[in-house]
Order: sequence, then C-alpha cells, then structure tokens
Amino acid sequence: MRYFLKYILVGLVNTGITFIVILILTLSNINLFISNFIGYALGIAVSFTLNSIFTFEKKLAVSNAARFLGVALICYGANLAVLFVSSSILLIQPIICQVIGMIFYTVCGYFLNKKITFK
Repeated sequence: MRYFLKYILVGLVNTGITFIVILILTLSNINLFISNFIGYALGIAVSFTLNSIFTFEKKLAVSNAARFLGVALICYGANLAVLFVSSSILLIQPIICQVIGMIFYTVCGYFLNKKITFK
C-alpha cells in the first residue's frame, strides 16, 4: 500500500508539472503537438526520477530507464492518437483534448509500468 500511495503522489506531481507546461505553451499559441511533446518530455523525466528514487527506492539505472522510456513511448503514442482524434475529428477544444489525452496516458502508464518497469 505504501508504494501505491507514493505512486499516486508522484503521479499527481508529474501530471501537474506536465499539464502546467502544456497549458502555458498551448495558451501561448505554440502548436498543439509541440506543446504536448515538450510537456510530456519534461514529465517523463520527472516521473522516472521520482518513481525510481522516492516511490520504489531504487537507484537510477539505465536498464530501468530504458524500460520506462519504452513504456512512456507506448503511452505517448496512445496520447497522440487520442489528441489527434479529439482535435481533428471530434473538433474538441485544445485544452480539453490535452486533458483527455493525459487521462489515456496515465492509465496506460500505470498498468505498463507496474508490469514492466518496476516489477
């Protein structure tokens, strides 16, 4: 239970940082996909560092980083697909698209990191 609570805390911090960066860039009229990429790149780095050191109390290791990055890329692909469909096909407002994409990314990330990265 302790690890789960820490994972949730790190997720809140990471999601907050990611969303704030995306929000600022999107509201600054930076391209929707560029804003998304920059926000997630920063968020992935913060998430890996905090989950390694704080949540799972492990040293930062290249092997874990590679698995974490692989999971992040899969989840980011899901995020981009949702972002594309919600913005281009469903014509949802950009900030709402980002929120929907973040939800998909977070759910995907939790399950894959639990099974692959920090097993």
